[in-house]
Amino acid sequence: MIGSLLQSLICLLKYSAFYIKKGNSHGVLLDVRKPIVSRTLRMLLINFQMAGIPVYIRTIPGRKALSIAKMLKWHPNARLLWGPASSKENLYLCTDRPKKYAHQSFLKEIHVHYDLSPIVESGAGHFLCPYIMHPQLYCEYEAHHSLEKYRKSRRGIRILFSGNSNRDYQNKLINEVCGKLSRYEIIEHLKTIPGVKLISSSGEISELLAGDYINSVVLIDNRVRINQAYWMELLSSADFFLCPPGLVIPLSHNLVESMAIGTIPLTNYAEWLFPNLKNGEEAIVFSSLDELDEQIHQILNMSNEDVLALRKKAITYYSNKMCHAEFMKGILSCQDYTTHFHVINEAEESLIGSLRN
Repeated sequence: MIGSLLQSLICLLKYSAFYIKKGNSHGVLLDVRKPIVSRTLRMLLINFQMAGIPVYIRTIPGRKALSIAKMLKWHPNARLLWGPASSKENLYLCTDRPKKYAHQSFLKEIHVHYDLSPIVESGAGHFLCPYIMHPQLYCEYEAHHSLEKYRKSRRGIRILFSGNSNRDYQNKLINEVCGKLSRYEIIEHLKTIPGVKLISSSGEISELLAGDYINSVVLIDNRVRINQAYWMELLSSADFFLCPPGLVIPLSHNLVESMAIGTIPLTNYAEWLFPNLKNGEEAIVFSSLDELDEQIHQILNMSNEDVLALRKKAITYYSNKMCHAEFMKGILSCQDYTTHFHVINEAEESLIGSLRN
């Protein structure tokens, strides 16, 4: 307990700034005070980080500041700001409480809204934040720098799934609020289908990757933990990856990771991406277990040429619609002084609210 507190205090000192030097390049003053989960804050930071933009975070002293300070170990572009932001002529304001800054002037104001869902309405000046890969892949392993390498990997599996799929993934939020089959339901269904290959050890994974092409569905047992350092290598060994909903929200990091390297997603939440994924274009889409069975049959009988065409479209979609650097350039180059940044907050109350608006 004392050691953890000491570590947090060290991070607080290391990643704090007390003023912004005049003449510094353009940066962002980030002031978000509404209750959001840490992953949502990291999503904001990663978008700015991928665009190479310095971030100065406003918060209040206390536990939240200590938590953010520990997080900044992985975000070298960000600092906690305790002093005045005197050089506002070089700052963009990104905030979820714009009234606080009503009488101040910045390069641009970016108003954050935690309402991203299939029913959000967007128009001029409104930007829908693309979902991210797992934060660790950007910040620790810098996988975004190796996408081209993974896109050229040898593919040895037709359809793959690996990840948590225990009973916790069977929940009313996904079923009743989002109207989706849960991850637990999908994986349990596939376990009953003849020909689906179940992998229950790390040794079996190694044999699988070294062997001949497997034209079937491969499920890796959720008790087999994949080190994040080798995740993209495993993901790039498949032509398709089954992307069922996550624990709290339909969106899951593995769909973004798949599309980034040309592993085609097989998913049941295409409308949670913007623009929506199109069946037979950049993804294969299903909504029921019967449809899932039909799509699997289609995939297993698909020609190599058709698979390659889908892969190219998945990569193109990622490059054009999910690239964070390009997304931020679009926001910052918008001619409107005030723009609106719509992001998903991975909390149950926030999700329910966004679907009821």
